[in-house]
Amino acid sequence: MALVFEGISECSICGKVLNKEKEYTLFPPLISNEKDKLFLFSDAAVHVDCLDQHALGQLALFYRNLYHESLEPVKCIADGLTIADPPNVITFGLLSSDATEEISKFNFLKLNKLNVAKWDKREEFLQIARKFTEADKWEGFMGFNYLERLMNRLKV
Repeated sequence: MALVFEGISECSICGKVLNKEKEYTLFPPLISNEKDKLFLFSDAAVHVDCLDQHALGQLALFYRNLYHESLEPVKCIADGLTIADPPNVITFGLLSSDATEEISKFNFLKLNKLNVAKWDKREEFLQIARKFTEADKWEGFMGFNYLERLMNRLKV
């Protein structure tokens, strides 16, 4: 979740300082793709008024809710079982906020790393993710390419 220092931190929409005078809300690290239209909200704090007036405000709230819903329970998409050992969890997170992108059907999935070879959609995901990156639709945040790392974890 975003970290706010009242009187210092700024609203990621309007750039004005956040303080007790005007209500604000926080967003978790929604997406690490700097090219996604919702990156502006990722790990950010915004005035509620600014959010309400922003063209992507409702979409950002929608994905924030999905993000929180995806935290528990941690069920593997390959076998449907709860993943009891946290180091075995491969989390997909928000890959695209654009529902027309093929890769968005894999948003917020979780896979037990012990089931990578068994997952029936693995090759489909890898193909779609490769096309997405080759089309230059992904740019990792601060040089860290989460999508590339995810693809590497799914290779067997």
